[in-house]
Amino acid sequence: MLKNEFEIAVALAKKGAADAVEPLTTGMTYKGAVDYYGDLPASPTVGDLYLVRYQGSSGTAQLNARYVWGPVNGTNAWAYVAGGFYFDGDYIVF
Repeated sequence: MLKNEFEIAVALAKKGAADAVEPLTTGMTYKGAVDYYGDLPASPTVGDLYLVRYQGSSGTAQLNARYVWGPVNGTNAWAYVAGGFYFDGDYIVF
C-alpha cells in the first residue's frame, strides 16, 4: 500500500513510463524530481525519467508531469510521458 505523496508520485511515474510515445531500447530509470522544467539535467542519459513538480519557472502551481530523455523525431530530447496529479484535501486529482 502506498503511504505518502512521494511513493504515489514514484508509482505514477513508473506507470507513465510504460506508456511512453516512442520506445526506448535502454529502458527508463526514475531519477528523481525537480521543481521546474528548466531544472531538468543538461546532460541526461537516454532513459532518465524525472518528475517536474511545478508549472512555469517559479511559483507553486502544481504540474507533477513526468518527462523522459530519449528519441523524439530522431533527436534526443525531453519527452512528456504522463500527466500530472495533485492532492486536493483527501483526494488525488488527475
